[in-house]
Amino acid sequence: MHKFQFSFDGIISPLDKDDKKAEKTIEVFNLNDKILKQRRADLFRNADVMSNQISKNEIIKLFKYEFHSGITLLLG
Repeated sequence: MHKFQFSFDGIISPLDKDDKKAEKTIEVFNLNDKILKQRRADLFRNADVMSNQISKNEIIKLFKYEFHSGITLLLG
């Protein structure tokens, strides 16, 4: 079961707004750090453009599995 959701602007947030453990995980690991958010946003944007030409699995392999859970969730 997924605990987080991603947005195309790179923000990660709890899937369930009442999930205090997910919120704490984001806070403790600083998952919404400015640099991390920008890296995710850039990667998600590129993956979205590429999704018109190649499969989601091929995209994940090309990005060497970086942020693969976010790509999987955003691209469906």
